[in-house]
Amino acid sequence: TLAGQVGRLESYANAMSGLSKLEDRDVVRTSIGAEELADELFEHAADIVSARGEGLELACKRGLLEGDACVDVALVEEVMGNVLNNACGHAVGNIAVAVSCGAAAGGAAAGDGSAGDRMLVVAIEDDGPGFTPEALHRGCDPFYSDRKSAEHFGLGLNVSQILVQLHGGKIE
Repeated sequence: TLAGQVGRLESYANAMSGLSKLEDRDVVRTSIGAEELADELFEHAADIVSARGEGLELACKRGLLEGDACVDVALVEEVMGNVLNNACGHAVGNIAVAVSCGAAAGGAAAGDGSAGDRMLVVAIEDDGPGFTPEALHRGCDPFYSDRKSAEHFGLGLNVSQILVQLHGGKIE
């Protein structure tokens, strides 16, 4: 029991340390074709769902994919991994990932302007029970979880929100 508690405290300390370093992370944008980016993100999603989601079906949907995207692909994949892990934990049988890249709504610049008026949208859906009203309100708060467990600290969506904001985006 004591060894388990020590392990949990070490994990908690590492999680806290990692949070403070996230905001200092550099965003390294590279130009990549929107079609190529979608292919890479779909492959990443398939790897996560197959590793984590026994019996889950993954559907990949292409939205508007025009031109190039200027993104930090590793950052996008990390955020996507966090959200997909949540989806795998709540889905009954189906998960869908949709990717689109094109002109930002209203011509607004995406991020810090280096991507011009283009926006990447990654939408992830599952057929689980959905968020409770409290989870919709607090889901990205650090250490919030509607399912407390010894291994789960409630940081996945918070980390994702920080990383998306570094990239100039948002989680909805």
